This record gives sequence, structure tokens and C-alpha cells, in this order.
Amino acid sequence: MDASMIVVKIFTWILFSSHTIFASHTVNLKNGTIMGMTMKSSSGREFAAFRGVPYALPPIGPWRFEPPQPSPAWSKIRYTKFDGKKCIHQNVYFQKNYIIGDEDCLYLNIYTPKMEYESEGPNKKYPVMVWFHGGSWSTGSGHSLHYGPQFLLNNDLVLITVNYRLGPFGFLSTGDTVIPGNMGLKDQVHSLRWVQENIEVFGGDPKSVTIFGNGVGAASVHYLMLSPLAKGLFHRAISQSGTVRNPWAFNTYKMAMKSTRRLARDLHCPIGNTEKMLKCLRKIDAKKMAAVELEWPIFDLDPIMPFRPVAEPTHSGAFLTVEPSEMEHMKSGSDVPWMVGTNSDEGIFRVASIYGHRNSGLVEELNAKFNEYAPITLGFADNCPKPLYKKMAKLLRNFYLGDENKKIDHNTKLDVTAMYSDALFNVANHKALHEHALLTTAPIYHYHLTHQSEISYTKFYGDYTSVYGVAHHDEIQYLFPVHEHLFPLARFTDDESKMMEMITTLWFNFAQTGNPMKPDKSPLMGIKWEPVSSEHLEYLLIAGPKNLSMSEDLFSYRIKFWEGLPCPAGIAPSRRFVSVQDEL
Repeated sequence: MDASMIVVKIFTWILFSSHTIFASHTVNLKNGTIMGMTMKSSSGREFAAFRGVPYALPPIGPWRFEPPQPSPAWSKIRYTKFDGKKCIHQNVYFQKNYIIGDEDCLYLNIYTPKMEYESEGPNKKYPVMVWFHGGSWSTGSGHSLHYGPQFLLNNDLVLITVNYRLGPFGFLSTGDTVIPGNMGLKDQVHSLRWVQENIEVFGGDPKSVTIFGNGVGAASVHYLMLSPLAKGLFHRAISQSGTVRNPWAFNTYKMAMKSTRRLARDLHCPIGNTEKMLKCLRKIDAKKMAAVELEWPIFDLDPIMPFRPVAEPTHSGAFLTVEPSEMEHMKSGSDVPWMVGTNSDEGIFRVASIYGHRNSGLVEELNAKFNEYAPITLGFADNCPKPLYKKMAKLLRNFYLGDENKKIDHNTKLDVTAMYSDALFNVANHKALHEHALLTTAPIYHYHLTHQSEISYTKFYGDYTSVYGVAHHDEIQYLFPVHEHLFPLARFTDDESKMMEMITTLWFNFAQTGNPMKPDKSPLMGIKWEPVSSEHLEYLLIAGPKNLSMSEDLFSYRIKFWEGLPCPAGIAPSRRFVSVQDEL
């Protein structure tokens, strides 16, 4: 570990400790008694925290690749003052070839204003917000250092953050019922069942549960809205920069089989018989399995996310059995109010890594091999026949750079950012909104964030030289105090504090009523946030704490370009278009 990482860890401990009061609270759950502690919100409000609470049986040994099972009971008091173990994953953004976490990881954290001495009395119930983290289906956790409660618990709500299985442990599939897949999504469903069974003892209202997430967590929220397994377990949903229609949100059967067979081959397991494959894979050391895909990228981190949600064969307990393009037409999901939005420069998620100083030479490599890399790095390889790859690459280069022969270099960084933003986020966001609006009876609240902060995940993704947009994840700093541990030297300015107050109030309003304007209209300063009501997909433009307006037709010119391409690019792959060849 280098000196900079040690400094960050020291800052993290000091700052996190400043929010903690070492007092205890006990709660009796169905499975046993837990003891938590008191913490303080950013406004100084005290609340109870219970961290590292098991919500399922550890998925180890014979339970690897199986659906989650109920957590066993315990007889003694369980101390839940510290986070549970993270699910095993690659820490790709900090250190290459670095594996952290454990298979025994199905824990959640609960933060509640309900205290033993509260004046409201024991019958007061708070709305519940359940957070599913992002991280490419392969990294991340619900850990309190990443998603601390200090901002949201300024409000009267119960916050829960959840770990779920990642990478091959959460999303490997054999295409049959041996390992049907979607274990990570089934973990999320199981956590919501746990909430329904236990949240009342924390002062939470089981009839007022809002699920929310960012990136793949946002896509998870959308999947949960559409899956019959999750129906009735929540009542409102917020998707921040992700839907089931994003090109990184789904694997077709052929794509899933390609990743599964490659994993099995690399671990010297049989690929011809899925039961024998399963038996072999269960014997493999978890860290060894997690490390295998670190050797797979062709260009920087691409192809990213080899293990993703899949359409399962029809069987009892299936999370989904159809592709995302077909899910919107199903009536078995949850028709609930939905808040959905994006940041202005989502593509920094990839561009910062390519242009960042730690990956010298990648810009030149992308320029020289753009026709070869574009299908992979821009996510359209799986929806296009290979003979069209070169044509697609030329059309994209011409549209965003103005000339198919123009050089990709540091002068075109903003153009490349726009291209990645549209390819990986904006086209899919438009598609999902349009499809959902045609079928839902519940309101959809659409937002777009353009307010740029000094604190940005641009640096987290690899470019420490400057902040040049509102990156993927940047809205998180207004919901969780990420600046304290990820960016300890950055300033959380007065403007950022005002943004935090506005965003947390809007999200809290929505969690209470399904309307971000009720009951507290003050954050919008006279602006009325209208739900989507037409094909123009109206949205709230958030340009600053005092700069809000309603607009419509977000990126319409760019969206029309993508809709006119010879392949259905910018959206989740479909078996109707898939070009992946099995590698047996």
C-alpha cells in the first residue's frame, strides 16, 4: 500500500470517528437480538446505527451460486457496531490485481432516527430508503465509509445499505437450471423481504419503502420494478444513471456462455457438462476465481462487466426470464412512482481512465485502433453484425469529432466524453423512459444534473489533472458524505452544502409521497417539477442550488443520430442482434 492510500485511510478514520458516539442500542429481531450504536448526522442530530446485520445465510461451500437462504438464528446478543465483510471483488479503480472482500458478505446496515427516548412515541413510522450500490456488477459494497448516513439522516427516514454478490459469484450463468444466474439480484430481493419482516422494530414503515441506486444499482432498481419476484416489496423507486436498457446491463445467452466457459477454462474446469462444471467451480478458491477476469480486458478495462444479469430458463424462483426489451411489456412487475436521471458527462466513467496519467498511451492507442476498439468500448459489438463494425466506427467518429479522419487526442477529450456518455448512458436512458412512459400509470420524474463540483469521481476513475464535467457518480456526494474518505483534501463548499440540502430534501419528499415536491416545496424555489407527460420526456434541469428549470427533449439531436445508425447501438444487447460467437 503506498503512502497516499495510508493518508486517505487515516483521514477516513478521523472523519468517520467524528460522527460516532459510543452509546449502545438493542433491537430484538426475529432471528435474535442485535446491539448497535449512536451516530450523528451532519446537522448534529443523533440516530441509531446497526451495521453488519446478516440478512441471509453465508453463500459459501454448497451455497455458492445458489439463491440466498434465510439467515440462521442466534442466541446471544450480536454486536452490530461495525460493517460486515464486503462481497469479494476486484478493486479495479484503486489498484490493479487487488482482490478484497469475502464470500460471507450478505450483510446490511440500518440507520434510524428511532431512539429509546424519542418523544414521538413507539408507534411513529418512518419511510424507508434502501440503497443498492453501483460498481459494474463486479465491485463495490454498502459499506458506511462509501455510503454513510450523515446527510440523509438529517431527515425523518430509515436508511438501509445492502451488500450483494458480485462478479461470477453474483452473475455467472450456465444458461440452464444448474446455475441459472442473477444471484446478486436475488440477494437484493431477499434483502427487501428481510426489510418487510423486520423494519418495524427500527421504526420503519414496511408500506413505505423506496429503493434507490446508482449505475448498476440504478439498473438493479429498474430490474426490481420489472421482476415478479420483487412485487409488493417496495413502493417507490429511484434510478440514478442506469436502467435495464443500458448496454452494460444485460448479457444474452451467447454472451453469458462465452464468459462462463472462459472462466471455467481458465480455472481448469470442464465446460461440456454444466453439473461437472458447477462441482469443479465450487472447489475453486474464491480469490483465485475473482482474480481470473483481471486478465481479460483488451483495451483498458474493456470489455467491461463480463458477468451481468441474464434471462433465466423458466423455473421456480427465476428473477427474470425475458430480455430487457421485452420486460416493459410484462404486467407482473411493480407499477410504482419512478424518479430517473443522469449527469451531464456520464462518459467520464471511461474517458478519465483512458486520458488519466496512470494509463499513458491509451489515447494514442484508441486513436490508432478506433475501428477495432469502438464496438467493444462503446458497447455495440453485441448488437451489430461484424461487417458493420467499421462503418459504425466511422459514423461515430465523424459525428462527434466532425471528421472520420480527425485525430483522437487531448484536444478532443470533451468530444470523446460526449460520445461515451451517449453510447453507455444517454441513449438507453431515453429508450427506457420512452418505453416506461407508454405503459405506466404511475408518475415518472426525470432529472438531469449539470452542476459541476470541485469534488468529482473524475479523479476516482483515473484523471487527477482536472475536472471537466459532471461525471458518473458525482450526484452521490449530495446523498452521502463521500468527500470525507474518497476526497479528503477537497472542499465541500457552501454551494455543495446547499446542493446537499436540496437533493436530500427532494429524495426524502419522493420517499414519503412519491412526489419530490411534497410535502416540502422549498428546494425548488417556485419551480414546479412536472412528471413526464409526453414524448418530449420533460425533465428538471439541476444547474445549481439556485439554478433550476424545467426543460424537455434532452440531447434530442444526438439521440436522433443514434436512432438512425445501421445497428441498434447504445442499448442493451438482444438475441435478435447478437453477434458474439461461441468459443468452445
